[in-house]
Amino acid sequence: MTEQNTNTTAKKDAVKKDSKRCVVIALLVVAIISNIASAWFFSNQNFEKIMANEYSKFGGKANYELANEAQAIQLSQQIDQIKKFVEENKGKLPKTTTEEPKKADDTAAAPEAANSKLTADEIAAIKKDAYIEGNKDAKITLIEYTDPECPFCIRQARGNIIEDLKKAYGDKVNNALKVFKAVPHKNSDSESIAALCAGKIAWVEAYKSFYTSLFTKNSGSNDGEGIKLDQLAGFAKDAGVDTKKFQACYDAKDTQATYESYTAEGTKLWVQGTPGTVIINNETGEYHLVAGAYPIEEFKTQIDKLLGENK
Repeated sequence: MTEQNTNTTAKKDAVKKDSKRCVVIALLVVAIISNIASAWFFSNQNFEKIMANEYSKFGGKANYELANEAQAIQLSQQIDQIKKFVEENKGKLPKTTTEEPKKADDTAAAPEAANSKLTADEIAAIKKDAYIEGNKDAKITLIEYTDPECPFCIRQARGNIIEDLKKAYGDKVNNALKVFKAVPHKNSDSESIAALCAGKIAWVEAYKSFYTSLFTKNSGSNDGEGIKLDQLAGFAKDAGVDTKKFQACYDAKDTQATYESYTAEGTKLWVQGTPGTVIINNETGEYHLVAGAYPIEEFKTQIDKLLGENK
């Protein structure tokens, strides 16, 4: 009888221990599930906040998705150009390895294209043949490398980004637009040569008027023919350019060399696609490339950095 009682007690103790184990295991499972659920919830909340912020930059989710779709189309068109650029510039970027520093007698320097600082002579060369708009003595110069048939360039132009920056910074900022051979849109080359002809004949105001017509009247068609070539003479006339001189310049492609030099210059500053806006501090030589059509806040951030204490 005593043995039976002992066995019964032992069984009860074992059951109690198993019950405790089950409770502990259950609590652990609940804790793990709770942690996973919390992590998912907060990560989801953070993701939603991040995306809401991105949507706001483009004026809503629909615009954000449309911009991404357009960017994907543009990138697909630029692949061949990007491959060519990479092949031509392999080995030019500064190395970021853990190797020991070069000895003092090793004078090999990084190529100019990899620098983020320009000499006074380089800045003067960039500005020499540019149609500078605004205060000639501004501390900051925006060089906008653009393609008149590029949808992102059209968006940046119609968004008045550059003009609004000049209003915000006053005499501290001036700008120049330079046509750039990027994606081979059907009429880009002809339109660029035509705009430069307007500038060559009647200088800054005519050049600005002409390229403004290109951007504001472009239908934005995907075939690169948003502007019909027979419209160009009318743009010249509206800009106050002598139409006979314009036609002669355009027919002879007198500004082809300038167009190509703008493109080569932009490439040295690491412009690979359009729009590419190089922001230069004329006093320090430091510069920053905004590669793409970004909201105005991005430009302001970079301008403020370059101005530093001079702001």
